[in-house]
Amino acid sequence: MTGNPTTDASETRSRWTVPFLVMAIASGCMMYRILVMRHLEQTSLLFVGIPVLLAVIISFTPKAKTTAGGIIKAISLALLLSAPLLGEGFICILMAAPIFIAAGLVA
Repeated sequence: MTGNPTTDASETRSRWTVPFLVMAIASGCMMYRILVMRHLEQTSLLFVGIPVLLAVIISFTPKAKTTAGGIIKAISLALLLSAPLLGEGFICILMAAPIFIAAGLVA
């Protein structure tokens, strides 16, 4: 332990980044599997519930350390939050997400 509060906070944030990512992927997969088991894969729970769950998990992740990381996090959060407004049309946004992220990183 160095005793430097800035270094300690940075190490704590970086330690929690991967577990939050794993939790987001696992919870999204589990929710999808449950929906398929219950034959609810064509309901709004799939098109709204999973993106909102992932948006909540992303919002709790530690603050991005770089500008590029902040841009990616903000764009991802904005795209996930568009799901309740678009419903099934969110699939189109999901397919175009790499274009949005690339444009955000270039600009």
